[in-house]
Amino acid sequence: MPSDSERLFVQHHQVLLAYTVFGAIAFLLVLGVLEAGLFFYDYFLFAKATLYTFTTFIAAILGVIFLYRFISIALQKLHTAEEVIATLRGSKERFALAIAGASEGVWDWDIATNNFYVSAQWKKLLDIGENDTVTRKDWEERIHPDDKGAVEKAITYHLERNATFYTAEYRVKTRAGSYKWFLDRGKASWSSEGKPVRMVGASRDITNIKNVEEVLKSKTVELERAKGKIEEEVRNTKKFQQAVAAATDAITIMIPTGAIVYANPSWEALTGYAFAEAEGKNFAFPYAEKTPREILSKLWETVKNGTPFVSEEMVGKRADGSEYKAEVSVYPIVEGGRTIFYTALEQDITKRFEVDKAKTEFVSLASHQLRTPLSAVRWYSEMLLAGSAGSLNETQEKYVKEVYTASKRMIELVGALLNVSRIDLGTFAIDPKPTDLRELSASVVKELEHQIASKKLILKEKYSKDLPMLNVDPALMRMVFQNLISNAVKYTPDNGTIAIALASQGNNVLISVVDNGYGIPKEQQDKIFTKLFRADNAREVDPSGTGLGLYIVKAIMEKSGGSIRFESEEGNGAAFYGILPLSGSPGRGGTKQLE
Repeated sequence: MPSDSERLFVQHHQVLLAYTVFGAIAFLLVLGVLEAGLFFYDYFLFAKATLYTFTTFIAAILGVIFLYRFISIALQKLHTAEEVIATLRGSKERFALAIAGASEGVWDWDIATNNFYVSAQWKKLLDIGENDTVTRKDWEERIHPDDKGAVEKAITYHLERNATFYTAEYRVKTRAGSYKWFLDRGKASWSSEGKPVRMVGASRDITNIKNVEEVLKSKTVELERAKGKIEEEVRNTKKFQQAVAAATDAITIMIPTGAIVYANPSWEALTGYAFAEAEGKNFAFPYAEKTPREILSKLWETVKNGTPFVSEEMVGKRADGSEYKAEVSVYPIVEGGRTIFYTALEQDITKRFEVDKAKTEFVSLASHQLRTPLSAVRWYSEMLLAGSAGSLNETQEKYVKEVYTASKRMIELVGALLNVSRIDLGTFAIDPKPTDLRELSASVVKELEHQIASKKLILKEKYSKDLPMLNVDPALMRMVFQNLISNAVKYTPDNGTIAIALASQGNNVLISVVDNGYGIPKEQQDKIFTKLFRADNAREVDPSGTGLGLYIVKAIMEKSGGSIRFESEEGNGAAFYGILPLSGSPGRGGTKQLE
């Protein structure tokens, strides 16, 4: 099919040819008219031949002028046509270059014939060979199945003149089988009858834009989720703040340095300080004056290791100078292996302490008052059994023995209660003296010799020869050995083994009493040093126990500057380890001695 410029060139040459033929015909007509005139007018003054020559000359001149004019006009038209053709040819080349250089792919759809043209760039976008033919069917088959309906709807909408332009976003398959996102824009032309005859447009690769949109969409979803989570955390935080503010226990929050950053109203009521006065101060400032340094040191050493400091009694000083007792627990909050802050819970136990003190004083008084008559009962029972009041028959002897045993047990209980009351009231004295712990342990073993032999227990004693004399209270240490060794004997079955050892360990002396007896149930081990507590299996073996022995042992060891711990597995025995400093026990004044 000839191009527009070619058709214009042919049209101008046709015009030139028409002008030339018309000029020649006009010249011949003029010449014929002149000759006919000369034929009828030979009677004029001039000779026919002369006039004929003259007129022929004139006609030739006029014909030449007329012909020159027409040829000149024709040549001018021809020149203009050539300029137009050259312009059109340049425009066509520039258009072709523009299409080739554009990032968008151009397409042309002849609706009447269904011929479909795509530019080289359109093919390049989909990695299609430049010489490969692309039909409208090929294009339709490349559209993603999920997008075909939307594309067809957009084309129909435009062809029905409901939209000025056709616009669609869709996925189209590349040669490799992957999909790219295209943005199509196009416009149709219609015939005089209103039928669409042609549609031209361009396709742009918007895959990167779509990917960015997907990322943004995903990030938006994440942000919305994060927003929801933050809002939920804010709500929870508000609930937490309300709960903390309303708590009856005093609550403070500290940063890792120990500086207070929050204190609830209950803490203000307990200490008498306003939060504004306490903010930035060390948490322990109300306790620094009245609480022993070892407890405060223990607190910080404990929490620095990420371990809670739980339920320790401390003495604080209020803003008005009055004292109070509090049960203090400090919990490190660890995140990513690092402590981010501490939370302290303080419970005012001043009243509880006063009540406990009153109870203890009552127990102490009652125990003291009971001791004298119980001792008398025991003494008279011994005399009756010895025959001081005459011989007893079998029944009488049986009854007196029962009285003697019961009184002895009651005296032991009263003694234990007195010791506990003196420990709780802090009235017992500690009188350190140079003491040989080896002799002390051996003497306790000798006292229990009969029981050890009756149960056929294997006793192993290992005392370090280089163990020095230790400056401790011998009476209190005897109580420690009596409780630990007697418990081992009592709660080890026949033919069992008990090992007692004393040895230096750095700057300390290690006391160990190990048996292979009944052991302590795991679920009850945290209560073993609690006042009046007895393990279930211990109750079965010895129903008469008081549950005060280990409580007393722990108090003595700690007041003597040492400590005690244990290891146990039910059914596999128990091991108790006491530690005393080689430097000895600190002295302590008191009104009473433990017995």
